Amino acid sequence: MKSRQYYGGCSGGVTAVRGVTAVTDVRGAGAGGRLEHMNDKPPVLVHPPAGTGRRVEIRGQRAGTATGPRDLLEFLRRAGLDPDEVHLDDPSLIEWRGGGPDDWPGQL
Repeated sequence: MKSRQYYGGCSGGVTAVRGVTAVTDVRGAGAGGRLEHMNDKPPVLVHPPAGTGRRVEIRGQRAGTATGPRDLLEFLRRAGLDPDEVHLDDPSLIEWRGGGPDDWPGQL
């Protein structure tokens, strides 16, 4: 699996992420731009809120720290998914730890 280092802000209006490792070529052979599952686990893992964001892994590779849903969707876009087709509450795609898609640091 290849990864590419990004320095500075992300594109697409996401500015809160710096020094992000974007995971590429993770779609596999699955149809419809879906990330393939390994060992019946969701391919995306969102860790509990810590500091200013939530650490995100895609297929075991660190994708970066998301400060909100826009950042997470940007990571998934870089991994080959269409953000318009992603449902953040899909348990077959994303495993949420320490809260769900509505739980982000700094939100009341």
